[in-house]
Amino acid sequence: MFSTCSQRFAYGLALFALLSSQACSKIRLDGDLRTPSGMGSAETLADVELRNRTVEDDPLWSGAFQHQLFVRELSQVPAEEYTLLGSYLDNGAAYVIVHPAFYTYFHDWQGEDPSSPLSNALEISLAAPKWSAVAAVGTAQDKALRDFLEIATTQERLVLLVLPHSDDTPRGRAYRRFVNEVTNASPSVVVVYSRSPDEGELDAVEARRLARLWTALDKPTLRIGGGYVGRCIAGFQASVSDLIDPSKLEVLSDLSAISPDDLGDDAARRLLRPDGSLDVDRATTAMFERGLTGPNLARLARLSDAKSER
Repeated sequence: MFSTCSQRFAYGLALFALLSSQACSKIRLDGDLRTPSGMGSAETLADVELRNRTVEDDPLWSGAFQHQLFVRELSQVPAEEYTLLGSYLDNGAAYVIVHPAFYTYFHDWQGEDPSSPLSNALEISLAAPKWSAVAAVGTAQDKALRDFLEIATTQERLVLLVLPHSDDTPRGRAYRRFVNEVTNASPSVVVVYSRSPDEGELDAVEARRLARLWTALDKPTLRIGGGYVGRCIAGFQASVSDLIDPSKLEVLSDLSAISPDDLGDDAARRLLRPDGSLDVDRATTAMFERGLTGPNLARLARLSDAKSER
């Protein structure tokens, strides 16, 4: 149907815009969407929920967006456009998310049931009974990061996604769809690639490219999250530490997942609130106790709907 990747990309953006324009009636929030700091206005939350229940449940969306990412790779952004990305900074900071939803799509991949009314593996996992506290923590961490990405991309905050190269396996297609669903074809998202799903390190070319972007943006703070802290996140930090001032690399405990391999069931149980959500205070303490973080550990500040004045 399409002769080039650029044609598929243009088609995807046009399809997203068309379906979004058809989602014209407001809906009632069901309270499922939540971010670690409660960020996002009611209007932003309503926009996200509406899109999730209309655009992303449309068969055209679910079919088209398994095959290609509809956010730009940093390698596709001309250097002269780097400064334009500065308009998406959040009070002088950008977000770096390493391997989002790693637990669901890599650590404990269970596949997707085509007959399920739920649209992706994370939703299926959230709805399924949990047979261990470790599994519950893994899923809760993925959900917290999913909710953050939904809102940050809707508010057009600058998000740098560190993703593994994907393939055309069922998992690869499912992961592309998940990434498309949580990034919403946002112009504020750019992608760089890690060496492998098990490593957060960038190769030398990607690391230099990211460093050039960082410099063009006047060296903003990079707020880092994803999975796992002390593992892929540490790998990402190590791969850029000679090119980017380490004092500008902050790990956000709200958005950083602990590997199940670093938790026992008893420890995992202590990280869960009665409603099944993650207790970030206790998770932060667990990161410290296990020596999983560096000196720059921070908490996510509440995001307003006002973008940076840059």
